[in-house]
Amino acid sequence: MDQRDQESLQAQLNQLSYEELLSQLETLTQQLASGELGIERAAELYEKARVIHKVAQQRLDSIRSRLLPTLEED
Repeated sequence: MDQRDQESLQAQLNQLSYEELLSQLETLTQQLASGELGIERAAELYEKARVIHKVAQQRLDSIRSRLLPTLEED
């Protein structure tokens, strides 16, 4: 997956909720764990999972940074 493909995927993923991102990661993990994929397809899915994980982590970090000041005040 080249840089442009990653950026395009990232833009699409930004439209999804955190829960939808996790669901996609779970699906990809199951596919990879099945052992039924060829090496090329497994590599593609791994790269996609890496991008999804990055977007999900950014989303979680953003939420955490919004909530931490509020939690520290309590």
